[in-house]
Amino acid sequence: MNDFSKILELKNITKKFPGNLALKNTNFKAISGEIHALLGANGAGKSTLMNVLGGNIRMDDGEILINNSEINIKNPRDAALSKIAFVHQELSILPTMSVAENIFINKFPKRNAIFIDKKKIKEESKIILNKLGCNFSPGSTCEFLSTGEQQMVEIGRALAEDPDIIIFDEPTSSLTNNEKEKLFDVINNLKKENKVIIYISHFLDEVFRISDKLSIMRNGENVLTGYTNEFQVNDIIKAMLGSVKKIDKTKKNKSDKKVLLDVNNLNLENVLKNINFKIYEGEILGICGLLGSGRTELFRALIGLDKINSGKIKLNLSNEFFEIKPKKLHNYVGYVTEDRRNEGLWLNMSIIKNISISFLDIIANALGFINKKLELSYVNNSISNIDIKYTNENQNVDTLSGGNQQKVVFTRWIASDPLLFFLDEPTRGLDVNAKIDVLKISTEIVKNKKSVLIISSEYEDLIKICDRLLIMKRGEIINEISEKITEDKILMEISS
Repeated sequence: MNDFSKILELKNITKKFPGNLALKNTNFKAISGEIHALLGANGAGKSTLMNVLGGNIRMDDGEILINNSEINIKNPRDAALSKIAFVHQELSILPTMSVAENIFINKFPKRNAIFIDKKKIKEESKIILNKLGCNFSPGSTCEFLSTGEQQMVEIGRALAEDPDIIIFDEPTSSLTNNEKEKLFDVINNLKKENKVIIYISHFLDEVFRISDKLSIMRNGENVLTGYTNEFQVNDIIKAMLGSVKKIDKTKKNKSDKKVLLDVNNLNLENVLKNINFKIYEGEILGICGLLGSGRTELFRALIGLDKINSGKIKLNLSNEFFEIKPKKLHNYVGYVTEDRRNEGLWLNMSIIKNISISFLDIIANALGFINKKLELSYVNNSISNIDIKYTNENQNVDTLSGGNQQKVVFTRWIASDPLLFFLDEPTRGLDVNAKIDVLKISTEIVKNKKSVLIISSEYEDLIKICDRLLIMKRGEIINEISEKITEDKILMEISS
């Protein structure tokens, strides 16, 4: 065990983005041998603060000290030299490379000062993987690993730098329960090694379970710090948000509604088996199941992203059913993917460009030139009913908080006016208020005779807005819950 203690202090950190003061003389302190949770709503500034510490964002003012000595961090390499490692929420795995190569990608050991010492990286990777409790080989190709295993490789890369300070940013958002338990063991072992551990999470049950201290940020400031066991859930939510929005959803009997989509005996080899369900006009239909149950694969199969082996899909158009191929159905569906950053948005493009892509045929002339005035008019009209917090329409999407990024995705699809919306984990990684906003958008969608098919691992979200729930397990729909949807019923169904 390393007995040398470290005290990390961030003092009066200020960061301005165009039209937005992200950090306002923010202070934060963490010490070795403790797990310090950092909490806050989307846009509170916690990720910005940690990105300053990790060298990904340069602060405008303030100072960073380790054991009362100021350090200068301009980039991630400076952070690494200061023994700071950042395990990001978004994986940065190189899929075609081996586990060992991914772990040492930032610092390959050399042989004869020229060649990569492949034997050494395998040996050292094996030591790191054993420390993490991983049972896969350093020579395994990363694209064949599960998401949880890839997360462990990401942590292994951080540990390869032998850091004293480790930042975990929403590390459990894509993990199974078993993978979470393994990660908690790893973090607790790092605590025993006297590391400074900063743990960012939206999951309060995890915070209470694993952290010793917590700090809460709101509007770019640290508003509360203390020992975790001093607080109750309501104390934390009040400090994070001030107040929590509420949503009311009156569930309706669907017997008098018309069927909009009818799926019969859909099969995808080794993935989906005899899928049968109907979705009604104006209905929110939830799909619930554990990771690996086939939920996302069902979405992909329905819209032709994965080729089905058999089955029929019928769509009600003008009160007449037509059998339709998945790739054709795609034209009637707004698909909000679970990975908004990589699959749902053009991060380096503006809000206006991310939204106007859905109606280019309206705003472009015969030669393909876009009428800028018409484009702005359509975008402003689309945004008017959705509360996106932004400076102006030309602001890049990557400068928005996660909740506002998700609202941009919704706005684009709403502007394209599809019959159906497929929502895959639409509230993942969002704070309480942003979740409520997204759920409210979903309930507004169905008022216009549209239908919503939603996947979520957050059972409370499903309970709040769904008219019915389909329970999936191992690629099959095993049951339906249509009356008195409760968390107990869901857990009983998916765990039986």
